[in-house]
Amino acid sequence: MTDVHQRLGHIEKLMHVLIDQHEKANNDLESLGQKYKVLKDELAEKSQKIQELEGELRAAKIARGVASGSEDTELAKARISTLVREIDRCIALLNE
Repeated sequence: MTDVHQRLGHIEKLMHVLIDQHEKANNDLESLGQKYKVLKDELAEKSQKIQELEGELRAAKIARGVASGSEDTELAKARISTLVREIDRCIALLNE
C-alpha cells in the first residue's frame, strides 16, 4: 500500500504543478491580450497619422509644383483637374 500512496502523492504533486502552470499561463495570456489591445490602438493611431501626413505631403508637392513651374507642374495640374472633376461629381450627386 505504501507504494500506491507514494505514487498517488507524486501524482498529486504533479497535478498541483500543472494547475500552477495553467494559472500562470492564463495570467500571461490575459497580460498579452491587454498588450495586444494597446499595440493595436497605437498602430491605428500611427496609421491615421501616416495617412494625414501623406495627404499633407501630396498637397505640398502639388503646391510646390504649381508655384515653381518645375517638371512636376503637369502632374500637379493633372491632379488638380482630377480633384476638380471629383468635386463636381460630388456636387452633382448632392443636387440630385
